[in-house]
Amino acid sequence: MSSMPSIHATLLLFLVAVVAYSVVTTATSLLPSPSRTPVFDFDDVNITFINELPSDVGNNRTELFLLYNMQPSKTRLEPLVPVLRLANEIFIQSSNICWTTRCVNFNHYDPYVDVDLLNLHYSGRLDGLFKSKDNTNWDQVATWG
Repeated sequence: MSSMPSIHATLLLFLVAVVAYSVVTTATSLLPSPSRTPVFDFDDVNITFINELPSDVGNNRTELFLLYNMQPSKTRLEPLVPVLRLANEIFIQSSNICWTTRCVNFNHYDPYVDVDLLNLHYSGRLDGLFKSKDNTNWDQVATWG
């Protein structure tokens, strides 16, 4: 018997090296281009949702429900009681807010739009869903469809 490695062991070692190189090359090519990627510091973003429907609508028509991050369970938004959720700042994240039979699907956090923001606020009102970066100035995101 010879002390030299067999041809099978040499071929196996060569194949493992080729596969490892291929995996690293493929993974590196899938990384986003630096010119398109915002800089993340990986802080959580505080997102507040509030139900500001007037109480005189009547017949339980002031109920708003939040389906956060498209999760199957819903959260009832009590009138004027803020609900806080945390989002990471890496991915676009979507939710639904439903009022009676009308629902609004929206991106509650978009790293390309909400860059460097650590607080976002959403308000459900009679005329739709509103968003604020400072809890003072509000922009309409959607109307009840």
